[in-house]
Amino acid sequence: MSPSLLAERLALAALIVAWVVPAWWLGASTVAGQGFALCAGAVALCVAAVARFTASPESPDGSPARSGRMAPLLVAGCLAAFLALLLCQALNPDRLLIPGRPVGRLLALDHTTWLPTGIEGPFARLPRDYIHFANAWRHLLVAGAVLLPLAALALLPRRTALLRAILAALFLHAVLFSAFAFVHNLSGSKAVLWLVTDPSFHLGAPQFMGKNEQAAYQVLLLAAALAAWAAPAALRPWPTLCRRPLWLGLGTAIVVLGTVTTRSRAGLGAAALLLLAAAVTKLWPRRHRWRHHRRPLLAGAVLALALGGGLALLPPVRATLGRVAELARQPGDLLVGGSYRRILHDIAWQMTLDRPWFGHGAGCYVLLFSTYHPRVPAYMEALRRDHPDTNRPVHTHADGDWIEFTAEYGFVGTALLAAPWAVWLATLARRRPLAPATALLALGPLLVLAHGWIDFVLRNPAILGLAATLALLALSATRTEPAGDAAT
Repeated sequence: MSPSLLAERLALAALIVAWVVPAWWLGASTVAGQGFALCAGAVALCVAAVARFTASPESPDGSPARSGRMAPLLVAGCLAAFLALLLCQALNPDRLLIPGRPVGRLLALDHTTWLPTGIEGPFARLPRDYIHFANAWRHLLVAGAVLLPLAALALLPRRTALLRAILAALFLHAVLFSAFAFVHNLSGSKAVLWLVTDPSFHLGAPQFMGKNEQAAYQVLLLAAALAAWAAPAALRPWPTLCRRPLWLGLGTAIVVLGTVTTRSRAGLGAAALLLLAAAVTKLWPRRHRWRHHRRPLLAGAVLALALGGGLALLPPVRATLGRVAELARQPGDLLVGGSYRRILHDIAWQMTLDRPWFGHGAGCYVLLFSTYHPRVPAYMEALRRDHPDTNRPVHTHADGDWIEFTAEYGFVGTALLAAPWAVWLATLARRRPLAPATALLALGPLLVLAHGWIDFVLRNPAILGLAATLALLALSATRTEPAGDAAT
């Protein structure tokens, strides 16, 4: 085995560790889990660099073409500028948190006025306090845990065998992760891994601290599983496995069960859209033969309706559908996830208006909440109506990443975060028509990015890292799978 091939396999192993272990480690929500992801990503990046620069230039390894470097440079530039913004916020605080009730008060500090500023607050939490904090240094840790594995993946060659191995690893992880989640969801437990509970996360999920974070991660796993199922023969995992379509179908069904039972309305809706997209991409290339296969198609439609009805009978799904019906009474609230989220968004918007360009600093929402919620009287009205016993009116997040990003990083920082995704989408659009596996890999991150409008899911490194991984795999798959090729 050549040194390049050995380094490539070691890098892949390190990447799998970086993807899998933090997700099981309380959903990569702790400092320890995020630090582990950072270290595993650093190992993967170093070994991937060895594999990349020791590869024979003559060998057709499927590496990215040397042409079209403008898009990667633009993405790298935006990410570097965003990291510089975070570092500036960390090194140039203009306020210091003095702990107190409900959170504390802010003391003004000397700072460089013409540079972006931050708030010098807790890295994780105060001693014996259940409120979760995150300052600019913590955000840098999360960013590193996302970017290092992604950079390692970008350095690896785009050979079909390697992409097939990555899809196989993600599929196996999705099945095991979802099987545990399904059993946990049916049990009704609110203790993460049946072991860990926390009063600040009263809606704990199987592996993640919150059900909406669990749902976002499950949606990405479902996208990966459906892509493996819909991939052409060259990319489909385990080419020598006997009755491979059956096993892939059963595994995907387990991922579906783990996804739809998370008690998240956004997760249930995203799962339904993914399954619909998988059905459409499977059937569309054969549309000219529909008239000759009407009976099988009708039988399949009846079976799908029966399975959907069966899923609706599961207690977690039934409870979620009931909460969806509540939103249906106020259709305008569907866009923000409910009237209470609308209020939290308004508070974040008030923060943004005071410092629109570079924001107040990473982790500012919980620190500034007591100062800004009086500007939105509807908050206390809703609190007294729905939670009359609450005496600590504090929220750690705005229940919407994108609006909270504007409060933390300003419009400049938020634009730097959004630009790489816009470049990716534009690049993918130029490669149409997309094959089914590519379309499903791309749809998963797009749904999670939309989910970030109504929940705080994009600040979790396991979720954001897997979304970026699927986005990069979607681009890689366009070079190896024929457009329009469906699973056979």
